[in-house]
Amino acid sequence: MISILPKTGRRILYFTLLAAFVLLLAPPVRRFFFSGGLRWLYILLFAFTLAYELTPLMIRLARRFSILDLPDDRKSIVKGPLFWGGSPS
Repeated sequence: MISILPKTGRRILYFTLLAAFVLLLAPPVRRFFFSGGLRWLYILLFAFTLAYELTPLMIRLARRFSILDLPDDRKSIVKGPLFWGGSPS
């Protein structure tokens, strides 16, 4: 996996976004966004944090259950990308 952040930086970012996701689930926070006319911002933040949190899990599950798009003679790729999302690392 190619990343510009060191491993500890990725963990800090992951847990920070996890806390933001849990905070977005709270009814007072949702009410704040909806009553202020910021419904689309709420949906954007919710979708981004959910996708960021679930991508590493889906990568692990795809590798564990061998749900990979493996290359054959007709394909030009060398390493198989995952079916469930993520990078082909």
